[in-house]
Amino acid sequence: MGIRLAETYKIRSRDWKFQERKIKKKWNLKTLDLRSARKLRNKLNQSRFRSEVWFEELLVKHFSYYKRVIVVKKNFPVLNKYFVDFMLFEGKLAIEIDGSSHIGKEDYDKKRDNLIRKKRIEIIRIPAFDEKAAIDCFKFIEKHYLNICVEEEKKPELPKFQQPSIPKTFAGTFSIPLTAKQALAIKSWKKAGLDLKKMCAMFKIPWREGL
Repeated sequence: MGIRLAETYKIRSRDWKFQERKIKKKWNLKTLDLRSARKLRNKLNQSRFRSEVWFEELLVKHFSYYKRVIVVKKNFPVLNKYFVDFMLFEGKLAIEIDGSSHIGKEDYDKKRDNLIRKKRIEIIRIPAFDEKAAIDCFKFIEKHYLNICVEEEKKPELPKFQQPSIPKTFAGTFSIPLTAKQALAIKSWKKAGLDLKKMCAMFKIPWREGL
């Protein structure tokens, strides 16, 4: 359990074309054609940047104790135009690792992030090899996306109720031990010749055959 990295998913032609029409109508964006998108995605998958490998190892290590599987999709297409490094929680959270290739592209990244957020996707940027920033990101995930899972993990197991075993008599009725006072009362009723069943019912004493 824990993290499952998904790399080899297919960009389906029908889904891509449907999203393309929707994006052009709503956002008026120039999108990538399907062939270019598949080519770029394959290139990104084969690149294996050191900064991304570093983050993957931290991610797997940190969430390895979770009982539920967290699916992380790598190089995931957004708005049929951009690819984010990691996508989690069915397209709700994107994580970008800013390596040396992002130096001097701050304005472009900011514009890109704003467009992605308009699609109701939260995006987090982590400087490459910044372990503190990565841990802060994991804490954010635990607080805002895994709050239900965290509660389940920390919830202590309640002890199971065990019904006390009551020995059975030969007649099949349950034998409940009598107190000293109850036994003395029954003895006196017997001497007086009273109806034991009625007297037991009156004083709420467990009745059984053979008293």
